[in-house]
Amino acid sequence: MDVEIKKMEKLTVAAVRHTGPYTECEPAWNKLMSDKVLQSKMTEKSVFLGICHDDPDEVEAEKIRYDACMVIDSDLEPGEGVEKVEIEGGEFASFTHKGPYANLHSSYQFLYGEWLPKSGREPKCAPCVEIYLNNPETVDKEDDLLTELLVPLN
Repeated sequence: MDVEIKKMEKLTVAAVRHTGPYTECEPAWNKLMSDKVLQSKMTEKSVFLGICHDDPDEVEAEKIRYDACMVIDSDLEPGEGVEKVEIEGGEFASFTHKGPYANLHSSYQFLYGEWLPKSGREPKCAPCVEIYLNNPETVDKEDDLLTELLVPLN
């Protein structure tokens, strides 16, 4: 499993918060995608990502926080119920997960349980980011989904 260290600049995103199990975040995505301001800016090059605030092995399912996001220009003001959030730049451990979103947890277990202890690096006290590299509505099957997992590093 290949992990790469990436340096990323700060990102500005439009975000809708979901509280509850990661597998139940669809309403947050529906709200984000229905925002008229964002719809006017969406193109094939738009970047969609998730901010994962909590470890489901440590936090009760109904208290897990997740933000459904779209990268935006810093001067754009999204509509009501959608917040503008800054994702801090820096170094990240990057790993591309291939397959269903329901299996992302096993890739995080690899990153935190195997790769990080051997890497000599320490995770930063900041949320992980998932960049969705393809669209679940246009892939032939869930096994073809690609998600870049980004773990912030000190």
